Amino acid sequence: MNCTRELKDLLNDIECLNPIEKFAHRVNVFNVLGLEKLETRHSFMLAWLFDPNENHGLGDRVLRGVVQHICGNIEMDYSSFLVERESDHIDLLVISVKEKFLLCIENKIKAPETGNQLVTYKRLLDGKYPEFRKVYVFLSPNGRKPSDPENWVSLCYEDILNVIEKARADLQTQSQADLLVQSYAEMMNGDYKKESEEIKGICRKVYQKHRKALNMIFDVSSGNARDVQAEDTAICEEIYWQHKKAISQIWKSRTGSYGNQVWAAARKWAAGQDDAGKIRVCTAIPSKSYIRFTTETMSRYLPDVPGKKSAWKTDNLYFYELCIRKEKLTPEQSVWISLVINKASLPEDLRETYDLINERFQQQGYGADYSVNYSTRIIRISEGAHEDRIDHGLDELLEQVSRFEVALTEYMESISR
Repeated sequence: MNCTRELKDLLNDIECLNPIEKFAHRVNVFNVLGLEKLETRHSFMLAWLFDPNENHGLGDRVLRGVVQHICGNIEMDYSSFLVERESDHIDLLVISVKEKFLLCIENKIKAPETGNQLVTYKRLLDGKYPEFRKVYVFLSPNGRKPSDPENWVSLCYEDILNVIEKARADLQTQSQADLLVQSYAEMMNGDYKKESEEIKGICRKVYQKHRKALNMIFDVSSGNARDVQAEDTAICEEIYWQHKKAISQIWKSRTGSYGNQVWAAARKWAAGQDDAGKIRVCTAIPSKSYIRFTTETMSRYLPDVPGKKSAWKTDNLYFYELCIRKEKLTPEQSVWISLVINKASLPEDLRETYDLINERFQQQGYGADYSVNYSTRIIRISEGAHEDRIDHGLDELLEQVSRFEVALTEYMESISR
């Protein structure tokens, strides 16, 4: 095979990608959607699991298991229970009129209790259900102590997890619903997170061992392979497409997340343009998605209005936004610049100017408060690209902005003649 030694070494050691690939094909929906720290989403999931009549396939096993964990071996018609969410602002109410039994659960992940929350809930439910047997549960990840320990039982997520896992083991199903329950159990147990950290370590070791070969693959896969020989390009493409998920996982572990290197280079570039007087970067609005700036030309038409705060809480009513968006499963970022005008905050004397701009450069839609009246073309930059390549791409975008402003100036001058 006619290719560089580094690529041959990777091909001879290609099995090093196997554990990464196996992990990359796994999906934990809760971690993917970032729901693991959202109390309301946990409560929705628990409400579904606690309802014996829902379609999770576990019947009354979870509800029965939690009640018996707290109260001992109580036999009831668990199918008679109904689950309510946010009734009187209470996270979970599990009630059976037939059994005159009520289970109240207040779920706290990080948020503290507010005021006399627990006392208020107990007083409310004692008044509404005087003849019911009531169990009050304060649920948290680590079983923290409630403010009213005499009346509220403290449970931790591990207690719920044990009940869920026993219910799944008893049933031994593999339905779509069970896969969702399995993802939830993994997230509660931290298995997915723990395995994710282990895979990151493996990715770093593989990258350190095959750094040059992987960098070539990153460049080829993102179209930045000007320095890679034709024979090597073909092999890089073959490796990438056969092991796409593993290659992408290695890249993600290398940077911590997609987009870090391009983002850092873009911020440095913007600071340089600011120093050169070509743009004025806004540092008052922190953002992980945009670098916002203004220009002298655009500010002539939409000048700052001191005292008239925009939706960004700034004196100016527009921004150019340098947008950086990660591409899925590839070490690339989509990058472009858009002109965003906070049209809802425009004073009357600037409304006419905006209407003229919008007449010539019609808004592309951005909701009722904003309009996007211009966008450059989208370019794609490899996360592994050299800084000068990133600068070159950003220079091209700024040149497009300059051409837009020339067209705008010509149009506005023609109107005023």
